[in-house]
Amino acid sequence: MFKIEFAGTGGALPLKNRNLSSAVLSYDGRKLLLDCGEGTQKSLLHLHTGFVNIDIICLSHLHGDHIFGLPGLLCTMGMAKRTNDLLILAPKGSRNLLSQFICLVGRQSYGIYVLEMDGSFTPSDLYSRGPLALVRTSDGYKISLALSDPKVINAAGFYCLLSKKTDELCKSVDLPPAAAQDPANTNLEALFPECNLFYQQQTPAALQKQSRLQKQLSRYENLSLTPEPDFPVDLYINAAAQKHSVPCLGFRFDFYQSGKFSSNKAMALGIFQGFWSFLQQGYHLSYRYKGQDYEFSSHEVLGPSRHKFSLAYVTDTRPLACNSEFLRAVEVLISESNYALEDKLPLAVKNRHMTMKEACLQAANAQVKALILTHFSASLIEPETYLDYARSFFKNSYIARDLDTFIPADAAQATWQQISAQKEADYEC
Repeated sequence: MFKIEFAGTGGALPLKNRNLSSAVLSYDGRKLLLDCGEGTQKSLLHLHTGFVNIDIICLSHLHGDHIFGLPGLLCTMGMAKRTNDLLILAPKGSRNLLSQFICLVGRQSYGIYVLEMDGSFTPSDLYSRGPLALVRTSDGYKISLALSDPKVINAAGFYCLLSKKTDELCKSVDLPPAAAQDPANTNLEALFPECNLFYQQQTPAALQKQSRLQKQLSRYENLSLTPEPDFPVDLYINAAAQKHSVPCLGFRFDFYQSGKFSSNKAMALGIFQGFWSFLQQGYHLSYRYKGQDYEFSSHEVLGPSRHKFSLAYVTDTRPLACNSEFLRAVEVLISESNYALEDKLPLAVKNRHMTMKEACLQAANAQVKALILTHFSASLIEPETYLDYARSFFKNSYIARDLDTFIPADAAQATWQQISAQKEADYEC
């Protein structure tokens, strides 16, 4: 089940019961953190979210109300005995500031890697499902280098911010001269041999060794297993540039489930049962048996991949026409609503934020199914009082508060149950 939890819903200034921007998306035991404003890790403690199973931190931009909670959270992850490396997604040009943050973090038991995304989204990216492809493993989401766009996953924009237990503290890893000259064709796995963020598909030899019918495989000659080039993955991430005073990204997450394996099709094709697991793993199979050559694709026995869920996160921006495609038909849009009424529109234009009406109309234009409003100005003390106002522009709107949890209530109606835990007496920034 997908779950959305808000660690902070404020913009610019914290209030007594409102921390700064941060939200958590959870699915099947793994988590993605959206921004990390001041007070994030204390809210995560109240939410009982945990720190070790956060796979990715997405930073929309580098203003303080979105990143000042990061150094403390990174330290806490280390004290929680994290060993799996952490991926941070950030706008272009984030390296210098994030490197300075590492000076506060010190040596850790896990590596920190940053992927800078330029946000050059085009509608065709959605048809290819996204430039960043990740596979879910028992250790969390791993980058599929084979299926990710090399224009996005290259040595110029992907770097190590902190090596595991490095003796050279406070220094990010620089590219070797050859990689700097040709980043797109650099082997990232060779460049970062200690990084465990890359998806490693099981080798054919390992699959054969694991097969319970291993002994019977020897009768098949010239057995060859090659990875399918377009085998679907579990999560695609798109990023689109937004309009703010500094480089700013909106993020879109599309979750998929692999197609169902059809044993009936496999038997009808005469595929030996010992090969079924190979096809389920996304391998193309060929062999020779009794003087005849055979070849099978995993697509012949797997149904189409199924889209499970989509979420978009857009904050600190003016409404953009291009967002109508970027946000198209997502199940949930988390959007800033820095100002409530239209009398604040001149201020919203000046500071490059949105009013509540603008956020709702942007959601309506993109035909999203549900809208959760957050990132409220400190002058907006009780944003929940404007819920009916928001719903007059977009019916399926919700107002987030710190420590609120959203879970699906009715998938057919795209409605969400809002669970409030804000009454904890000791909750203060």
